[in-house]
Amino acid sequence: TPEHEMFQRFFRSRMLCKVINWTQDGLSGAQILQMLSRYPDMPLVTVDSQWGQSVSITFDDDSSVRALMVHLLETHGMREFAMVTGPVGVSVADNRANVARQVIAEHGGNLPADAVFDGHWVLEGGRRAADKLLARGKPLPQVIVCGNDDMAFGVVERLREKGVRIPEDVAVTGF
Repeated sequence: TPEHEMFQRFFRSRMLCKVINWTQDGLSGAQILQMLSRYPDMPLVTVDSQWGQSVSITFDDDSSVRALMVHLLETHGMREFAMVTGPVGVSVADNRANVARQVIAEHGGNLPADAVFDGHWVLEGGRRAADKLLARGKPLPQVIVCGNDDMAFGVVERLREKGVRIPEDVAVTGF
């Protein structure tokens, strides 16, 4: 597979350490661990995941998402939200969405289930999420909160193609 070839080139490059941020579809965790086992003496640094004996860099998503949501609610008075997340079941994506829901609830609001879309961390996922949001036949929310910048760019591109003005008709955030 292309993913397998990418990993092979990556590991043959003889870098002093490897840094992996693997959140896309492709290889399973077991396949990645199998490939990593061929290089036992090479340090490994991962982002938001733990692979074997790797050193993992993580982010304080809770505080960051909380700050974003409080800003939208308290500074801008936003009350109607939609959200484009990473893949359901991926802890980072689920956690960001759960914190957003919690903050909205703390401010007396609700994030409707039909306003949450899986954008799969990619630009095209943001476009598909915007299509689904428009297809609901409901007014647009005040703001669409996206779990990363790629999805936000996809949302903005698609909405503009459909004549929606950003930020006049709807605000869009990345992360």
